[in-house]
Amino acid sequence: MRDIDEIGSANRLVFGDESYAVIGAAMDVYYRLGCGFLEPVYQEALALEFGLRGVPFTAQTRLPIRYRDYILKKGYRADFVCFDKIIVEIKAQTALVAIDWAQLLNYIKASQFSGWTAVQLRKRPRSREETHDHLSLEP
Repeated sequence: MRDIDEIGSANRLVFGDESYAVIGAAMDVYYRLGCGFLEPVYQEALALEFGLRGVPFTAQTRLPIRYRDYILKKGYRADFVCFDKIIVEIKAQTALVAIDWAQLLNYIKASQFSGWTAVQLRKRPRSREETHDHLSLEP
């Protein structure tokens, strides 16, 4: 039987080192701020963290959407584009639902980017009396 490293994995990150840098910055923001803020707060903090870590990024990046051989006038604004190849989308909500995933995947398909990270900052109740902060990072 061949080793998993030899045959690879379908779950492997597309841009490993870069993705880990982005995820590490997001985790640091989460652990310092916790959850409960609106997305603009996390966007500002994450921009600062990217700068501190030397992660190249642009914020509120307009990405063109292509339809056939045309570029539509309406585009998509990514929260961040890091390393000129990874879209970072921040979601400060209880749960990501199917429409959130469909929207993100459509943005990626239309923009022709191959890497993305969704940063979800939310609260997940453990019991009626107690809550636990949770960071969900989806490759």
